[in-house]
Amino acid sequence: MNRNYLVLSFIVAMSMIFAGCSSQSDAQTDTGAEGYRAVASADDCFIAVGTGGRIDRINFDDSYETYESAITETLNAVDCYNGVYFAVGNNGTIVSSSSSEVSFGKKSSGTREDLLAAAGFKGGFFAAGRGGLLLRSVDGDKWNKVDINVENDIVTMAANDGYLFALTREGQIISSIDGETFSVQNYNEEFEGYNEYKYWFENITSLGETFFITGSLQGYEDVPMIMMSSTGEVWMPRAISEINDKPSADFLPLKLGQVGIGGGELVAPVNGGRIISITDCSSCNILRDVDNAEITGLAYDVDWVMLVGEGFWFDCVESDSLIITEAEME
Repeated sequence: MNRNYLVLSFIVAMSMIFAGCSSQSDAQTDTGAEGYRAVASADDCFIAVGTGGRIDRINFDDSYETYESAITETLNAVDCYNGVYFAVGNNGTIVSSSSSEVSFGKKSSGTREDLLAAAGFKGGFFAAGRGGLLLRSVDGDKWNKVDINVENDIVTMAANDGYLFALTREGQIISSIDGETFSVQNYNEEFEGYNEYKYWFENITSLGETFFITGSLQGYEDVPMIMMSSTGEVWMPRAISEINDKPSADFLPLKLGQVGIGGGELVAPVNGGRIISITDCSSCNILRDVDNAEITGLAYDVDWVMLVGEGFWFDCVESDSLIITEAEME
């Protein structure tokens, strides 16, 4: 199918779903609230990071342990790769630990720029952040800058066995298939004239062989966007026409976090302490209240979905509890 046709189909769907929405400012605010910023699945547990340099191991039974670290900078992203846990944060902060020792030490990143994203790929470690900064390390200790000619902040990054993708909020997609060479695509510019709207990119997640981008429409920041691709050549939309058997517009604003898998469906945090299950059926999506805390991160295991948020709130949810029931669909 022609990718321009897919984009046009997406625009038609979005216009039908969110007709009547009012335009919003494109300003992005950071509350700076104390709490977790990110979480990743690890060996038989989850690793969560946040403000004050806090690093926690959270177990499936909701018990947790706070690891000692010599840093106080906010940590914005964490990943577990090749037996190494590593996290990145403000003022160029990078910490790492082997999974066997779990003793986090600070590494020299060579920068004071805030680092916002982290991923492991092709035997290497990658960190990215302000001003299009991309760093690479072969061991998690020594880091070098990668020149990719990007000036916007890189806000999110994800990888699987075949691809590494990093995104700017403005719509740039930085990709690599080998961890050595990188290409840059500006999604909004490439599809200008085909798209009725331009998009803000907020999160990218790898679920097996498929990547999912979540974000919003520029000028209509209350309206969510979700796209999927296995190679990055064509990004296919996932429409959300109804939620809880009501028009999606009834639930605006909707701001989706990074997606995971729970109860056999896509799941994502939503503003207001909620979580949404997104199905293949555009009108069969379920939104559930979870907590009053804003949810800032999601990770998943075979049987568990971990949610973390402001105030160092967390909840380890059994995946089966997120299966959509007939009663919820009535």
